[in-house]
Amino acid sequence: MYTKEEVSLLTAASKTFDFGNGRCKTIVSSQTLNVKDSSGKWVEINNTFIEEKDGSGRFLRNTENIALDV
Repeated sequence: MYTKEEVSLLTAASKTFDFGNGRCKTIVSSQTLNVKDSSGKWVEINNTFIEEKDGSGRFLRNTENIALDV
């Protein structure tokens, strides 16, 4: 089975996949899945977390600068 993500169809809360033979599937979320980069193109949110420590303790930060206390 051939599956390809159609990045040209990304929105803030959806992703579309092409299964070939005219069959596509769109996944829609109530949460933000994608953000616009500096050129205005939709890209998937990078959920890679980096552990950091500061004077108040430890926290996780992803590459979009969203911090999470642990």
